[in-house]
Amino acid sequence: MNEDKRYCPECQVGIIQRKKGTYYTWIENEMVIVPDFPCWVCDVCGHRDWDQGAVFNLGMILSPAAGTPTFDRIANIPSGANSEKDKSIRKSKAHRSAL
Repeated sequence: MNEDKRYCPECQVGIIQRKKGTYYTWIENEMVIVPDFPCWVCDVCGHRDWDQGAVFNLGMILSPAAGTPTFDRIANIPSGANSEKDKSIRKSKAHRSAL
């Protein structure tokens, strides 16, 4: 018997195999459908478990905050920080990174 076989968590009889299926989710009031999404499918009952790494990556891509910078790239200081102390810290860190 092959030790790599994983039994289905639903029926506990079938063996789950890596396949692709159509994943759908709701984001606010809109349905998002993704074809050929990685999942694990039971060969007996058809139960599907979606690949959690792929679900996480999709969530990051579809996040409303995707692509919006939250920190200054040079100093790792919030971009809204404008005090004189914050400016001097950014300058010193930028100077050190240039060396």
